[in-house]
Amino acid sequence: MNSDKNYGDLLIGILLGIGLGLYAIFSDPFLLWIIIPSILLWLIVWASGTRYRDEFFNAKKVLQATVLVIVVIAFSVYYFTDRDFVFFAYNQNYYIVLASLLVSASLFFQWFAKKAIPISSVKDDDRLVQETMYEDYKFQPLGDTYAYRYAKFVDEAGQKLNPKTVAKAKGKLTPRELKIDDIEMEAINFNDELKFYYEKLIYDMFNDFITGGKNQEKMQEMYGYSFTIVKGIKSQAHFKEVLKEHSLLYYKIFCFLEADMNKDFIGIKLRWQNLYKDNLYCLEFCLISVILMVRRYMNFPVGDLAKYVKSSKDKNFLGCFSSLPADMEKTESSSVNASGCVYYYAYYKIHIDSFLKDSVAIEERWLT
Repeated sequence: MNSDKNYGDLLIGILLGIGLGLYAIFSDPFLLWIIIPSILLWLIVWASGTRYRDEFFNAKKVLQATVLVIVVIAFSVYYFTDRDFVFFAYNQNYYIVLASLLVSASLFFQWFAKKAIPISSVKDDDRLVQETMYEDYKFQPLGDTYAYRYAKFVDEAGQKLNPKTVAKAKGKLTPRELKIDDIEMEAINFNDELKFYYEKLIYDMFNDFITGGKNQEKMQEMYGYSFTIVKGIKSQAHFKEVLKEHSLLYYKIFCFLEADMNKDFIGIKLRWQNLYKDNLYCLEFCLISVILMVRRYMNFPVGDLAKYVKSSKDKNFLGCFSSLPADMEKTESSSVNASGCVYYYAYYKIHIDSFLKDSVAIEERWLT
């Protein structure tokens, strides 16, 4: 990276900005209503994230270019298309009020967007990060993708680096320190095999499940997992009530799923008794089945549901959804998530043969 060139570009940009501001002050003060918010927005985008080895902020350049294009269009409209601007002196109050409203609306949406758009992020729960990140089922190790999150590195030349000097790295970076959270976040080793802890966890939980869940309290204390088996549920409405009794997270997930199913462009209903019996009266398996059915018609984001998590069991169940396959029969489209792996592993253990044999028949049995 050529730092001198970067500082030169920055200096040129600052000088051009100052020149444009001075021109606006002496030519048309109204232009400041366009220039100031645009510069602020551009600086917010420019300052977001890191400039080094960060694949997730490559869109920054596109956003910066978009802001500049909008400014150019605004100036073009001002000078070439709207004849009313010729009489700006007579209508300046109207334009100032209009510009103020547009700036206020922009600031509101800047604040509101973060609350309105559901996003799974480390701030929600760092365990929601998947074991692998992929495009079209081509997997990349988590360590490579998230290497920049560590505080200390060593490169292939043996240089010891930190985030401020990482731009000098040669070749692949290797973290020099690990925390227990980083270790627990990864469920598979470098041979793509489950670590022993997760093998034992899955073995113990599945064995307890097929024997009727007699040791679920013990499982909950040891692992933070348990399968909630409730027999005697009579209807979908009754199921909803039972969910509310056991978990606010479960209840909210089903409320959102129910709202999606009732949308005009989907319009599906559950064959509740079939789905309930096929999932062996397990609330977690029933919810997984419903979300897989809804995913056949539309995406169902779950990241924003982290605010309803009240227990370790809730956290693990929410983590399950970040690794479920996009289509129920395409297991290769998934990835291993340390948080929640037991739920989707046990679920696919009892259903995989049916899904691979005839997923359409399963859909017809569970939906109407």
